[in-house]
Amino acid sequence: MSTSKIGLSFSDSDDLDREVNDTSYIGDVSSDQSCLMGVSFGDYLGSSLPVAGGVGFCATDSSTVESIVNSSQMLSTSDSSLSKLAYSMCSGYGFDAYFCQTYVSDYSFFHEHAVECGYELSKDFSLKINDHKIGFSDAVSSFLEDDKFFSRTGRSLFSYDKNHNKSITIYVCCFDLDCSYFYESVRRYRPKVIKILVRDFIPRIIKTISRGMVIDSSGSRSMTYHEMEMLFLNFVTKLEMLIVKIMMSYWHSHLDDIESVLSLLSSSDCGFAADHTNPFCRLRNCNKIREETINDVAHPVAFVDVYGVTISLIAKHKIDVFSEGFIHDFCNSLKVILHDKIMKISNHSSYDYDNDFKVFSDVELPLLIEESFNKAIVSLQCDLSNFLRQLAVWAPPGVDGSFREVDFSKFIENIKSAIYSLLKVKVCSISDSFINIYTNKINNFLSRMKSKVSTYMIDRWGVNLHHKFDYNYSSIRKKFSPMCKSIVNKKFREMILGGFSASEWKYVSSKLLPIAMKLVSGIYKNEYDELKELVSNTHVVKRDGTFVKLDETYKTVLCVKIMSRINKEFRDFVRLCWIDVVNSTNIPTPLPDSAGSSSCPESAKGDHCYSSEGVGSQVVNVESHPVCEGGDVQLNELGNLFESFMDRLVSDGNYSVMRSIEELMGSSSCSSLEILPDQSVSGRVFSSDKRSFSGPCLDEYSTDSYKKKKK
Repeated sequence: MSTSKIGLSFSDSDDLDREVNDTSYIGDVSSDQSCLMGVSFGDYLGSSLPVAGGVGFCATDSSTVESIVNSSQMLSTSDSSLSKLAYSMCSGYGFDAYFCQTYVSDYSFFHEHAVECGYELSKDFSLKINDHKIGFSDAVSSFLEDDKFFSRTGRSLFSYDKNHNKSITIYVCCFDLDCSYFYESVRRYRPKVIKILVRDFIPRIIKTISRGMVIDSSGSRSMTYHEMEMLFLNFVTKLEMLIVKIMMSYWHSHLDDIESVLSLLSSSDCGFAADHTNPFCRLRNCNKIREETINDVAHPVAFVDVYGVTISLIAKHKIDVFSEGFIHDFCNSLKVILHDKIMKISNHSSYDYDNDFKVFSDVELPLLIEESFNKAIVSLQCDLSNFLRQLAVWAPPGVDGSFREVDFSKFIENIKSAIYSLLKVKVCSISDSFINIYTNKINNFLSRMKSKVSTYMIDRWGVNLHHKFDYNYSSIRKKFSPMCKSIVNKKFREMILGGFSASEWKYVSSKLLPIAMKLVSGIYKNEYDELKELVSNTHVVKRDGTFVKLDETYKTVLCVKIMSRINKEFRDFVRLCWIDVVNSTNIPTPLPDSAGSSSCPESAKGDHCYSSEGVGSQVVNVESHPVCEGGDVQLNELGNLFESFMDRLVSDGNYSVMRSIEELMGSSSCSSLEILPDQSVSGRVFSSDKRSFSGPCLDEYSTDSYKKKKK
């Protein structure tokens, strides 16, 4: 069962191609199993009529109306008067028009309907409606002509030949054969024409009516839904009758061709009745078709069966709009949640990341969809309940003649079920696309890591971690870095515009570092907490290629190393932020005075050397962090160069040189400003220097033991 659109998702032959706010198509009827009164729309247009020679068909004009009234009535649980009014709008639908010959006039009939309803159509609205009518008439005429509807080659009687000795009985039989041939032609071609109406014109008609403006005593206004539905039912039923008019024109043309024969038959004593102008009534009188077959027309073309309830196509369109709008909003709101969850799996999974993604798709995602749907569907259910009170429903009576009640609660549940099925497919598709993106990123990263030396991870982290750890570490850092940069840049820009001196970094660093630390210390703490969570799930690679989780001792050592790396990178981060802001603010850089201090304005000087606005409520209490108490932080630029050089050497695996530089940095470093404080774990103090770790010896996966074994 297709679930491409709500409401028309009950038939495999339906093919909707319509967006929420642009009704390009209601349905594409493409089934080859359609019959005279039906296209495979779940009894959308009823079932087929029997072939000629079956049971009687027609009745008099008055009895025809009675038969339809007795066969199909309308019922609305909220207001039955709406359904009765809709029934009057659809009077003459189906094959009734072939008997009554109630044709639609060439005059713009919809104006008459508008006047009866107390309004007028705007000029633009009227032109568009009339264009639909003319366009449909031309399309039907062209189709019937091109497809040789009621072709001459299939007729038995052409013209009367006085020199041909035929009996009157033969002429009568030939005429009846032509009536049967015309009936069969209608039976064969009418479903095809209905397809053209439903597929190519009704969507545009709904679009026009939904956007149309009317004029009444209060001026120009949009139509109410009730007015839209009544105009739609009236208009589409008239177009349905227009099919009859065009088809019957072929019969009238045939009668003109055999006028001499008809004159001969009428003047004879053969009992040739006057019903020859209507082949359907002729067949009925000859007992070629049965009257009960008229009841096979389940409902007018303007209606459609949706989950057992027959509603108008414009009502179905409105329900589709509600449903698709809900699905669109639901998927957009869930997209952010999906991305965050999948990104977290990507950033925290180990070597078995493919399995983690699969567990999310198979277990967590269905639960997330169901839980979110149950919370969000309440609003849609309320909108649908209110809307259904306005609908006219076409409902036949039961066996005992009483009218059945429409179970709207079941109807709503069916719509909810269809919506859930559709959005589940869409959400899963969104999830799969995110998973594919992150899987490709991981695979590409790991592919590049294959070119690294075998000791890369040991040299970099002190333990032979799986290469996926480097991806995770980098991704988490990149996740928080833009947030910190945005906050620091904004504050620095405010300070400069407020009078703070845009001096070179070496003259203002001692003031800026504490300010920056106060601003982003909370974000750095969150970042470090996430990195600690990453470490808790990290695996090391044994020499035999198997994976084992880090024990608690190594987790602590790795956390300390990460903390050290963050603290070392913080100063350079703030420096780059300052340079970026100074370059983008376009304020002349002041030169230092003879004493080497920056030329800050007097109003900007003080403990923090920035505008009187200060850090204000944006800063975080930093007393818990080890800020240098001497005031200015003396930065050793040579030390910074050594530090950057050390990081590059670590990446290249030059372990011995890295250790020598670490010792040099430790002995020559000045007072440091650390965004993350040292930690005390299990009674042991771990500083940012790995050498201060006093605990059990590192095992075979550590830096020291690995180097010894290598020797």
